Amino acid sequence: MRTRNLNKMTNDEVEAYLAKNDILFVPVGVVETHGGLPVDCETILAEAYASRLADAADGLFVTGLPFFYAGCTTTGRATVQVSIEEGVKYLKTLARSFLKQGFRRQVYLTNHGTAYLTVGTVIRDIFDETGAPLLYIYPQKYRKPAERNRQTATDIFCGAYKIMGCLEDIPLNVPEGRSISYEDKPQWLGFAQDVMTAGPPSGTLGHLVTEPTEHVPTMVLHSEEEREESAKRGIATIEEAVANIHIDVLLEKVRKIDKHFQEDVIPRNPWVPMSKA
Repeated sequence: MRTRNLNKMTNDEVEAYLAKNDILFVPVGVVETHGGLPVDCETILAEAYASRLADAADGLFVTGLPFFYAGCTTTGRATVQVSIEEGVKYLKTLARSFLKQGFRRQVYLTNHGTAYLTVGTVIRDIFDETGAPLLYIYPQKYRKPAERNRQTATDIFCGAYKIMGCLEDIPLNVPEGRSISYEDKPQWLGFAQDVMTAGPPSGTLGHLVTEPTEHVPTMVLHSEEEREESAKRGIATIEEAVANIHIDVLLEKVRKIDKHFQEDVIPRNPWVPMSKA
């Protein structure tokens, strides 16, 4: 295919794809303070995963969904905060459109910690409304826990920007400042971990980071060569996670689940208020 990015395809190319398959990856982004990285880095990372997974699954992907619920990072003035309610409304509108277009198997992707508050609601509501079992994947789940540190975080974001063709967007030699730190600092109200962990992460208590520097310290990048090397390591980490997801297996199971719902569960339970999509 010339491209798998639906945004960059012609209408005829999309129709030709839909004649043979029905898979669409939807990366859900966020714009928030993120150390020495551009504030759209979580959006670019989701798009990079979507691109690689689309290649692996013979699917398409969309781009350009950056503004959703950021969470606790509004102490950084670059953070764009969209309420969970508004984000759900918008994403459900898109999901309904994608279904009407023919994308029966939709996969929503994000590495952002609070995104489940938005995406999980969409997954359940769209199923209850239409009977279509959409899928939500959190790629970080498929990475090795030991790799989750400042160096790997910097690498994986550099890798994502490289995959999406915009590595030069990551600045070099960024000095420390009010929102940029190269040192690990206590996060998430460290003195109140018993409160913060009483329920699901980022969904237990309304809170803010005290200073933007508390949110994801990164490594300083000194040169273009160092940035390229970081990107190489990051791409390897992303590709390892993509391989661990086994997306073809998951999507085949989604297809079988959908068939089971439509042919067995829903007909046996006609009182369920659901209209087929």
